[in-house]
Amino acid sequence: MLCPKCKNPIDEGAVVCEWCGHIKKTPPPPPPPVNTNAGTVNNPVMTGNINYPYVIPSRPKNYMGRAVVATIISIFSGFILMPIGIVAIVYANKVETAYKSGDYSKARHNSLNAKKLSNLTIVLSIIFYGLVLLSKLAKIT
Repeated sequence: MLCPKCKNPIDEGAVVCEWCGHIKKTPPPPPPPVNTNAGTVNNPVMTGNINYPYVIPSRPKNYMGRAVVATIISIFSGFILMPIGIVAIVYANKVETAYKSGDYSKARHNSLNAKKLSNLTIVLSIIFYGLVLLSKLAKIT
């Protein structure tokens, strides 16, 4: 390849001519490939300003089913653990509201709280049932 200014031979990949110092213009980079699966779970939708794009995270699970089951199980423990289950239902209900309003960190926080409180209610109910069963067995013998 020849330098366009001094016509001396230069390497194919050279950016600057070693004879005259002429800067060879490089072609612009190719455009990025077209994304055909935008908006899927593995490839979330990009939004925002072109200079400051941000990714919309996927909606976290609300654990409403688990919270309802935990509350129903806690009813049979003599209503002692029912308030924890109700709070879990409230947090599970707030997940969708926070996500739709754009507060993604609050939606994630509410989801984790609903999960923790539901699991806590279920575990404490099982422990309570075990203690009740042990006390009944102790009275029999």
